[in-house]
Amino acid sequence: MRLFKPKEVVGVDVGTNSIKLVELKETSKGFQLENFAVGTIPPQAIVDGAIMDAGAIVDTLQGLIREHKIKRK
Repeated sequence: MRLFKPKEVVGVDVGTNSIKLVELKETSKGFQLENFAVGTIPPQAIVDGAIMDAGAIVDTLQGLIREHKIKRK
């Protein structure tokens, strides 16, 4: 049971080589893709699922948000 129904959603996938970000907006027909971004992260920033360089991950994510003008949180 959901306590609220989101109108806008941001999804983030952090992989071993890249970060993917989507921005969705709810319409009467369902969710619509508003924005999509992919940024590469340096090799060895994530090793065997463990974050080894958090600064690189944060920098890449902040860059994607800034570059694609993501306003939703």
